Amino acid sequence: MFQKRRKYRFNKGQFYIDVSVLLLAYFALEAYINYVCKIVDPQKWKNEKDEFSKGKFRGTEGKYDYIVEKCGLPKLKKGERPYQSIKKVKKIRDYFTHGKLIDFKYKKIHKDGREPDIFHRPLDDLITSEKADMYFNDIQKFIIEFHENLKKSKFGDKLSSHPFKGPTSISSNSTKIKT
Repeated sequence: MFQKRRKYRFNKGQFYIDVSVLLLAYFALEAYINYVCKIVDPQKWKNEKDEFSKGKFRGTEGKYDYIVEKCGLPKLKKGERPYQSIKKVKKIRDYFTHGKLIDFKYKKIHKDGREPDIFHRPLDDLITSEKADMYFNDIQKFIIEFHENLKKSKFGDKLSSHPFKGPTSISSNSTKIKT
């Protein structure tokens, strides 16, 4: 996605493209963790809302921690990238998902008769094109490395060869002949 948007960097609307791409990247991360969680513990996944809404394994990060613990995988170093990038993108996701207002003041000095550029937005410092590239690449790298580690676990045979090239759904059914 970022390769296609590089030619639009000169455009003032670039910020919105960056936000959209980062939100979709985070949604992909959440979806992948949900996908793996169902494979690792189908019983726990049946009650996902109850099992992952409180306590040690709360939310997306909690699901990740649960998978890591259950599979004996190496944990992310929380003070480093890619964890810090994921945490920042989660902040962006939460900002848009929960719609909490942010009060801020901004003073812009401009020439008489000339409109100032758009006011400073709270996310301007968090999302620059350079940071968006870094965050996106970190999320993609994290998912791929997580997938590679999972492939070495006892659940590896249930995963596709690449995290972005597998099935988009899992299905099973059975039939009975009524007698």
